[in-house]
Amino acid sequence: MNLSLIRQPIYNENFAPVGYEISYQPKGDEPAAADYSDQDSLICRVLTHAFFGFGTEQLTGGKPIYAALTNMLLLEGMPELFPLDRVVFEIPPNLFLDEKLADYVSLLHYRGYHLTLKSYTPTVEYSRNLKYLNMFDTVCIDIAKYHRLKVKEFIKILRKYRLKLLAENVDTPEALAFAQEAGFDMFQGRVYGEPARMETNVSLRALPYGKLFNHLLTGRVNRALCGDIIREDPALTHMFLRKSLNSLHNRKQVEIEVDRGLTKIDDDKLRHWAAVLLLDQSCQDNTDDLVLRVYRRGLIMEHLASEQGIEVPPGRAFMFGIVSALDQVFGEDVEALSKQLALGDMMRDALLHGDRNDYTLLLRAVREIEEHPESPQLPPPFTNLGAEALSRILWNCQVNTEYIIRALEYTVPTAYHGNILR
Repeated sequence: MNLSLIRQPIYNENFAPVGYEISYQPKGDEPAAADYSDQDSLICRVLTHAFFGFGTEQLTGGKPIYAALTNMLLLEGMPELFPLDRVVFEIPPNLFLDEKLADYVSLLHYRGYHLTLKSYTPTVEYSRNLKYLNMFDTVCIDIAKYHRLKVKEFIKILRKYRLKLLAENVDTPEALAFAQEAGFDMFQGRVYGEPARMETNVSLRALPYGKLFNHLLTGRVNRALCGDIIREDPALTHMFLRKSLNSLHNRKQVEIEVDRGLTKIDDDKLRHWAAVLLLDQSCQDNTDDLVLRVYRRGLIMEHLASEQGIEVPPGRAFMFGIVSALDQVFGEDVEALSKQLALGDMMRDALLHGDRNDYTLLLRAVREIEEHPESPQLPPPFTNLGAEALSRILWNCQVNTEYIIRALEYTVPTAYHGNILR
């Protein structure tokens, strides 16, 4: 499985790297806000891939990771799931417009978390909350965005506080000279080189969401093992608690809360969530389209197995439906991908060799439905499935798949009725 992250170093006044900002794509290539509804999901993906795909030694040489957070992730307490010394959290400047959020960030500072105020703006000055500047270790100023006289005004205000100043978008030698003369402590920009795209190949088994999917693929559900896998990754822990407990968790008892969340979810719903998580966090083209198609295939197989009573349990049929399309998600051939998955013999034979068994029949049936939705020619034992029954199955699958559009945004479950864990 190929992973890709964007890494940009942050230098001190001696031109030595003090940390690396990581993201999914270069800043200039970010989609418009209207098309960026899954930002929370991307942040979780970046953090999981950084810690478990690359590893901090390979990615940053052991230096801190600078990672942006949304206001929602902050309010839900995600930073407290991470160790103090491995991540510097970048806080959006609009937090000053929300007193509750600002108070929580102040509490993070008190507990020893390293915080950076991203993109200092006049909004901070006009908010009458300058007192909150004391909670940051670093404040960033985009020197390409403001006139140099304005930048110097910002610096004059900020030098009253015990923090370091980071010049962003230092893209030319002239900009670097200005930033040095103005008194910045740290520098980041293209004058040091373009942001680097880091790539690595890892087995799906190396990533926590891959481990969880593989365990559920075996057919049995060991909830103690599921809890261990989820707690291994702070980002996965956060996403699970958001889904199962609306993220209103006791941050001092996260282990207990994960176990409590697992008791609220039946086996099939846990498989559904693990599949959505795997698809969303792994999809190469970063669009919902493919995720929805694959998830719908899994649901159709689940319903077919349930309706016809073949020798495949519905939960296993659902997982096989997801597996049968993962080559499209990962961009890998089926044989290479099968080595990363905990497939049983019958699943493997159906997937790789087309051997005739119940999984083969399910795959033939779902492909026929996808290619000829109006009049599919289903193989035995599905030939006795009437048009009305099939129409009902497809309608149910479509409705449930539409709920996933919101699930991909990791919206707090009470915000909608289509929570896949309910």
